[in-house]
Amino acid sequence: MTSKTDITVDKLVDLIRSGELSLPEMQRGYVWKADRVRDLLDSLYRGYPSGTILVWETERGVPNRDLAISQGESPFKGLKLLLDGQQRLTSLSSILRGEPVMVHGKSKPIDILFNLNHPEGPPTEEPRDSDVDDAEPDDEEEGTDDDDDDDDDVPTATTPQERFRNLAFVKASQALLSSSTWIRVSDVFSDKPDSEILRRALPGGWNDPNFKKYSERLQRVRKIRDYSYVMQVLDRTMEYEEVAEIFVRVNSRGVKLRSSDLALAQITSRWHNSLRLFEGFRTECQGRGFTLDIGIIVRALVVFATGQSRFKTVGTLSRDKLENVWPKTQANVLWALDYLESLRVETTALLSSPFLIIALAYYHEFHPTLGGDEGRMLRRWFLYSNARGHFSRGSTETILDSDLALIRAGRGPEDLLESLQRQVGRLEFTARDLVGSSPKSPILPVIFLALRDRGALDLQAGMALSLPDAGKARLDNWYFVFPESQLAGVKVERNERKEIANIVFINATKRGKRSIGPADRWTAKAFKSYGEEAFQTNCLPVDLAVFKPENFRIFLDHRRQALADLLNSFIDGPSPKGLTKEQLQAWVREGESETLEYKQRAIDDDGRVLDYISKEVASFLNTNGGVLLIGVEDDGTIVGVESDIGRLKKATPDNYQKVVVDFLMKSIGKAHMASVKVSLKSIDDMVIALVQVDRGNSSAYVTGPNNQTTFWIRAANQCQALVGKDVEDYNSARR
Repeated sequence: MTSKTDITVDKLVDLIRSGELSLPEMQRGYVWKADRVRDLLDSLYRGYPSGTILVWETERGVPNRDLAISQGESPFKGLKLLLDGQQRLTSLSSILRGEPVMVHGKSKPIDILFNLNHPEGPPTEEPRDSDVDDAEPDDEEEGTDDDDDDDDDVPTATTPQERFRNLAFVKASQALLSSSTWIRVSDVFSDKPDSEILRRALPGGWNDPNFKKYSERLQRVRKIRDYSYVMQVLDRTMEYEEVAEIFVRVNSRGVKLRSSDLALAQITSRWHNSLRLFEGFRTECQGRGFTLDIGIIVRALVVFATGQSRFKTVGTLSRDKLENVWPKTQANVLWALDYLESLRVETTALLSSPFLIIALAYYHEFHPTLGGDEGRMLRRWFLYSNARGHFSRGSTETILDSDLALIRAGRGPEDLLESLQRQVGRLEFTARDLVGSSPKSPILPVIFLALRDRGALDLQAGMALSLPDAGKARLDNWYFVFPESQLAGVKVERNERKEIANIVFINATKRGKRSIGPADRWTAKAFKSYGEEAFQTNCLPVDLAVFKPENFRIFLDHRRQALADLLNSFIDGPSPKGLTKEQLQAWVREGESETLEYKQRAIDDDGRVLDYISKEVASFLNTNGGVLLIGVEDDGTIVGVESDIGRLKKATPDNYQKVVVDFLMKSIGKAHMASVKVSLKSIDDMVIALVQVDRGNSSAYVTGPNNQTTFWIRAANQCQALVGKDVEDYNSARR
């Protein structure tokens, strides 16, 4: 049922180019990173074994997909579907056709360089390409750890040329391209003549002593085209399900595929075209700022189908079961994203594990409504789980299944918190928890959330902290308070120089740069510009003498304690800004004032947010802060926001909160939202919207129709517009 044939790389590339060789739906996408591409070329260049190719030849109308490279449309009725060898052939197709290689986790394609002057003999162990890589960090894959910021094994050589002199192939960087003996592999396989390729490397032209050696090496690279693979071809009479079983067995050996990839193969073998549904949902989540691996989506489907997270039962799930549970999976995952956004967790960069999304989604299935205390405790469980790295403390599946069992039994957040405490030993943070904690620590996203909630400023630009670009795998908008170079003569541990206590968040970052400058210089400038309060909200000492290198340990002790206190108060607070039920009732009773405003509704009959909401919020920002209660009439009568919610297309409390926040972000600007909190509160069996506004750090203008801006202040119990010189005079006096 299986035949074998020898086939060259060149012919395999032709099959891909013509579209005659494609992928079955069960295959994962292209996931290789730069080092794997480099190593493949090196092996073929040296004639080392490189495995076999497994293909299924069929004329059946089975679901298939293109490889991650341009392909034509095959004129043949039959197809060859690639079961094993996708990563190798995609890489080789790109290189031999002179096209850039789009490796996993990079937003831009890479080039592979060939070292004309590499030493003879077998390759020697050398640093990874990422040691000199100045591109963005690789995306985190399920079940793996990133090490992009870990340079413990960077060699002592001073230049990239020295670091990589013993390698034949390496990922391109500008530093290496500046060397005459490093050339693009894609150029070797192009139509360029050797004289053009070798022009820089051979200053002596044809008479250069290296001419023969370099020319022979170019021919060896080109002979990669003639490298012969053994291609095993499965018989066309086989059924798709049997081929899927072979695929799973072949790829279960070693570490070629993750368990989620094998589960995906089993699911798509009986539920044809389901991959398109999963990919479409992934795109929808990505549009919300959450980048989810297909494996996470498949695991969520398995959780809702079986009540547990392991893939071992996937083979027993029928197509009907999978199809029926898919809408439920989508709806609950989207609720989890709504919930996270309500906590201002707007991207996967603020999550220590995407498994938190699955746990929250499953919780919603069994607890479709959240009461006040339950919501507060669930928030507490999520934040402590996030900060403590709940799903990285042992077998991820075992931990998740334990949470799922509690949820399925009807247990609440208190039980989840108790289970978490048994796992980690202590929920609350102390200064000792920050000792040696690197920016890879799960504590970092929660510190960012806490600092932003507190109104911390970017101490370079004087603006409220904001998130990095959507789609980032993790937070990277930070700099060292004390750069490593400034601590060269200070006796501290290396991990202390790079710990979280020594970083500060800044909105705009430069790739590869981790220093603002000497601590004593940049802090003096920032303190002069933004004052003592800006340092306190960033948990920084206000004594500028502490920012001298000799006082680094004093600085660390202060910052560790300040950050630990911040984390505890942020996570354990009864609700944003310490609001109690008694305080909420008092606001409803006391009547409108300079710092308190009532509005009956926020949504018009067409489902749009009413303009006066942004005017009220801006007036509080520009004056002394205040509270806006929506769902309360002028006389203090509570009418609730249920009618408001009903006017929305998606009539849910979570969406109502999101619509109001999005409107405020658009009309007054994202920078001011660090001073604004929007939440829903229950009072007298009614739900009202609470908008808490701090005094702004800078002037807030409302952008209306035609991009016209207006400036509002609070006067007595009303908001009032200022124009022209009055605005200038007011802002001058306010400072």
